[in-house]
Amino acid sequence: IAKFLHGMHRSENQKYLLEMHVRVANLLLRAQDIVRAEGFLERAGALIGSDTEPSMRLRVKVCNANISDAKLNFTKAAQLFLEAAQADAQTLTGSNAVTARELERALHAAVVCACLARPSAQRSRILAQLIRDSRAPSARAFPILEKMYHGQLIRPDERDAFVQQLEDHHRSPDSEGRSPADRSLMEHNIVAVSRVYEDISFDQLATILGTSPEEAEDAAARMSQSGQVAATVDQVDAIVRFAHSSAEGDVFDEQIARALRAVARVRSELAAP
Repeated sequence: IAKFLHGMHRSENQKYLLEMHVRVANLLLRAQDIVRAEGFLERAGALIGSDTEPSMRLRVKVCNANISDAKLNFTKAAQLFLEAAQADAQTLTGSNAVTARELERALHAAVVCACLARPSAQRSRILAQLIRDSRAPSARAFPILEKMYHGQLIRPDERDAFVQQLEDHHRSPDSEGRSPADRSLMEHNIVAVSRVYEDISFDQLATILGTSPEEAEDAAARMSQSGQVAATVDQVDAIVRFAHSSAEGDVFDEQIARALRAVARVRSELAAP
């Protein structure tokens, strides 16, 4: 880092300074110095001009995505990684050329961060974009992404396999003893449960989540208060009651109808001479 800093102090070339700021930011990020890395990236952003190569702009975006990931802002990180992955490799030439392999790595990072992001409308949009990307199934975390997109429960063995793929900061416990991965997967499963049950006891929910009734109650209450799930927590009866809108019911009914029509079409094709 000292070598890069020395060169930066002696140069007035904007292109060189931009490249060096991004390199130093990445080096600091590897050293887990997030605050200083963010400072260098902000200064790099100020050096971007109308003549900055698309490849350099993309490297700034990926660095920003990595910093967001390190700060546990997974929704922002997923969005930035996805935007980077969707770039046209043919336009990313020049002295900072970006390869198709690098774009694929950005997509895989987007998949992981989308899986770790808290349930929200923005995350749902990111999941939908990723599920439509033909490259996404090659990501190791794709099975989890697919289940999240379809609102399906994630089993303990699937959760464990996913967690083993993650980086250390994704698995490090917070002050409450839960890692970002634990919290994200638990919240997803609560949303999945809310689509199936009208109400559920704390004990039943705890069994599904693989946690204690107290933790299940706290998680449901927290998500209800933040608006992540429409529910009321009844502490007297030890039950979580989920609110289902008529619109949700209409969508679910239409999904069932489409599935039945598909089955009928297949049967008729098989029965045809």
